[in-house]
Amino acid sequence: MTRHKNVITVGVLLIILYFGYVKLFNVMEEIEYEFDPLKELERIQQEEADEAERFLGDDQETTTFKIIYQVTPTEPEVVSDQSETLSEKLPARIASKSVCPDFAENFRKSSSAPKYNLNENRLISHFVSNGPNNQIVDFRHGLYWAIKLNITTTLPLFYEHFTVSKTNSRSNSSSILPKHRIKLDSALLSSISPEEFGRRCSNQEIAFLDATPDSANQFQQQKRMRLPKLYEFYGIDESFVTRFQPILKHKWLTKDEDYANNWPARSQNYNCTIFAHPYRSKFIKMSEEDEKLWKEIVRATPRPQYISKMAEEFIEEEMSQRFLAIHWRYDRIDFLSKGRCRKFTKTKRKRRGLLSYERACKEFYPLLSDVTPLATKILEFTTEHNFRHVFLALPPIEIRKLGNSIKEKLAEKKVFVKMEGAVKNFVLEKYPDCDYFREHTEDMLSLLEQEIVSKSTFFIRSLRSTWSSNIYFDRISHGINTTISVLDLMGIDIYAKPKPDK
Repeated sequence: MTRHKNVITVGVLLIILYFGYVKLFNVMEEIEYEFDPLKELERIQQEEADEAERFLGDDQETTTFKIIYQVTPTEPEVVSDQSETLSEKLPARIASKSVCPDFAENFRKSSSAPKYNLNENRLISHFVSNGPNNQIVDFRHGLYWAIKLNITTTLPLFYEHFTVSKTNSRSNSSSILPKHRIKLDSALLSSISPEEFGRRCSNQEIAFLDATPDSANQFQQQKRMRLPKLYEFYGIDESFVTRFQPILKHKWLTKDEDYANNWPARSQNYNCTIFAHPYRSKFIKMSEEDEKLWKEIVRATPRPQYISKMAEEFIEEEMSQRFLAIHWRYDRIDFLSKGRCRKFTKTKRKRRGLLSYERACKEFYPLLSDVTPLATKILEFTTEHNFRHVFLALPPIEIRKLGNSIKEKLAEKKVFVKMEGAVKNFVLEKYPDCDYFREHTEDMLSLLEQEIVSKSTFFIRSLRSTWSSNIYFDRISHGINTTISVLDLMGIDIYAKPKPDK
């Protein structure tokens, strides 16, 4: 009996020892697992992620690590993985933002009274028309009108070129905020921010001064597409807007009182006005004093500061402080299209400005097939004036054939040409993750090229191009007179009658 009890006791003890060993083994296994280097590293990474979420916010980018197993070492090697970032493992709301230049606001109210201290009880904004460069001309004329009418103004909404908007699927891609197109110096004239304009004009009657006739299909289409965006920009209810048309539309304005006299009388009772297409509203004959005012307006409305800084960096890194800039506007798709050239070479029209379409088609269209005469003239000019660096701005369609042909011919003589491609690569290298630049590439590049050209030592411009004329007026307003036209370069007498076709 006693023997049986001993056997049972030993059996129970063995069972207890067995389960105790199993438990101890499991505990040891858990301890070993807990301090496994892989698990420890994962734990540290998670702590870093939690720390980043609490303190680093959206703008911090942190390098993560990965384990690479080696064959011989007993310990895993921890190496930096530059292809991965902690933001890729974090929730989307704390992922790092794209890196862009400092898009500083382009409007700051002057602390002192502006030179033209205008009536702040009446406000005026502008609905600008056509392509980006025409919009700048429109806005500058709008400022001119504001000064003449003694009305405080604000910045308008701008728009991408219609060719970009047509091919862009983003619903907001056609609108460009003012800070990405222009800077307004409020020390020149009384002006307020767009936000203040919207706040003060919200829920009250607004006069919409529309100088374009209903028969102008181009402007009617622009109004249908763009005006809703302008109202949304200011936070204005369209139902409060009343349309007016100015009187005596084709009368020359020569005296200050002419501007007020040509303003619709009833609209003067409105405190808020939106002026559509100021440039096309009146025939303005500027006096010598008015021309000085115009130069002041041009100087007060430069391109954005970040664009100017990028242009300076590009010139320093890619060009030379002394370089020639050429703008060739005459492309085979638009300006010198076959349809347009057929039309204007068969019909006689009164010449507008220094260059008619008829003259442009006859003189420039052949150069699209044989660039040699143009390249020769450029080379002669660079040799005479000792230029070794040339910036050539031209429509994208002409870069591959005309642009590269000129570049190759000048390179043979050790004259180096930069074009849009160099600018684009420069921007991508500086700001590869800037969302705005990706979404508005064409608009940004055009603006940046303009700023580069405006800083050139000598500028050869295209007539009948607002892209060129805006740069020309920029330079003139700052006393820079080293500018000629492509016609001058080619030695073409602009006043001579075109030779008839043989």
